[in-house]
Amino acid sequence: MPAVEDQLRAELTRVAETVQPGQLRPLREPTRGPGGRRRLLPVVAAAAATVVTIVAAVLASAPSGQRGFAVPRPGPAAMPRYYVTVARTSAGLEAVVRDSAHGAVTGSVRLPGTFAAAGQSVTATQDGRTFAVAANLIDASTLPGTVAMLYFWLPVSADGHPGTPAELPVGTGNGEPLRGMALSPDGTMLALSLERFGLITSTAPYGDVEVIDLATGKTRTWTGHSAPGYFPGAPIWGNDGRTLTFTWWRVTSQTTGAAVITGVRELDTAAPGGNLLASRLTGFRTATEDLQSAVITSGGRDIVASSCRGGDHGTAVAEVVELSAADGQLVRVLRTQTTRFPNATDEQNALDESCAVLSADASGQHVLVQAFSFGRIDNGVFTALPGAPPSSVPFAAAAW
Repeated sequence: MPAVEDQLRAELTRVAETVQPGQLRPLREPTRGPGGRRRLLPVVAAAAATVVTIVAAVLASAPSGQRGFAVPRPGPAAMPRYYVTVARTSAGLEAVVRDSAHGAVTGSVRLPGTFAAAGQSVTATQDGRTFAVAANLIDASTLPGTVAMLYFWLPVSADGHPGTPAELPVGTGNGEPLRGMALSPDGTMLALSLERFGLITSTAPYGDVEVIDLATGKTRTWTGHSAPGYFPGAPIWGNDGRTLTFTWWRVTSQTTGAAVITGVRELDTAAPGGNLLASRLTGFRTATEDLQSAVITSGGRDIVASSCRGGDHGTAVAEVVELSAADGQLVRVLRTQTTRFPNATDEQNALDESCAVLSADASGQHVLVQAFSFGRIDNGVFTALPGAPPSSVPFAAAAW
């Protein structure tokens, strides 16, 4: 049997060869902590943990006379078991529950009263057993077409079967854009990020955050009407069940709706409703440009965002990137996809409807995206999954 040293060398070489450069965070010089002592940055600490794991595994496999100690092998965060997609069918909106590993359908259910509706957003509690669905009712005779929003409660059993959906007592105005929503950890409250007016009335938009008690329908609102041109992105709840964190966007084109992320806000929902601008803002020195959507992950430490742009000769490029929530700087590129479209109309539809970061698990290691192709990203590795049916629009609202 080879010596322990040879086993260690071989195992370290094997692990190093499996790492793809695009999956690594950039190295940074170690920072100094209190008292001038240098601290290991997360990437260094992760590398150290990997080495410890390899050493422990090799020692554990050595003969008893060579074995010194054994350390449990840490693994990646568990991927949520199911995800839910919502898309249009000839009979209205259908919510489909799928196994996260390979996308197999475990159950489906129609959402009542949604014959003329489109799926807008989906969110879930941390245990993945309760989902909320937002749908916009469409009236083609009006501009921009959306006249109201409907919200549904959708339970999912342990074996992936959806229960009976129930409409929630939520009213959010006359079809203003919903920028994101989140169920509280215990599923009792629903937080909404809204963009008021803006493209609908050709005036400068402003943002609101609403928190609805789902048992009573009571709503508290924090408004940003004194900051025209700014609106909140998709919110996430803190583990305390009272703090909301969301990206803070600024509109750069009233015509196209293009916007940039200027920072991250934290809102204490235990405080009375009122001024959204009283929430704590971590501003970015440089705004992040050319992004279509973003979600905050890893308890507020990171941002995963999508960027899709047209190119020459019918070629378009989609990127999913990870940014620091502290300063908005690029951490790494998670996915890049180049796609050719047969005509300008198909390309524009894809750019408008198929460029979104849809959902992230609590760890931030597993993300559902729609960047031309629907699928999941697990720590930088993309896996295609079933999303919207072929007869539907390219976009599929989804979450886990």
